[in-house]
Amino acid sequence: MGTAARLCETSRINSNKQGSQKHTVGRTLMNVPLTSEQRSQRARLGAYTQQATYDTRETTRAARNAFNQRFIQQVDPDGTLSERERTRRALAARRAYFASLALRSAIARGKKKRSGAHELVDHTDQDDGHADDADDSPGQ
Repeated sequence: MGTAARLCETSRINSNKQGSQKHTVGRTLMNVPLTSEQRSQRARLGAYTQQATYDTRETTRAARNAFNQRFIQQVDPDGTLSERERTRRALAARRAYFASLALRSAIARGKKKRSGAHELVDHTDQDDGHADDADDSPGQ
């Protein structure tokens, strides 16, 4: 049975239960102080619920257009370039922006690593439950 079929079957089964509720955080939990992990879980739940309810390409279209418009304004503030040249330059500006983000991220990770703020823990001797790992295959 495919994933979509399993989801439909689960939905049908759950809809037959009395008192079936949506998997959302109720208003009663809005005033409860949450840890950062719980806030992250609540945000993830909200994102999944929104993605299940709406077409996310439509909900983010205006934001994506505004983001891309920023680069068009940057390369052609007076609107004097041809459409083709404006688009070429805007795409280059967009690539430069993301390259800059990647560089800043790499520098920050390097600083974090050098400061010892993020210590790596060796888990090679622990079973992670993945049967498909090479170390877990029989005969080795």
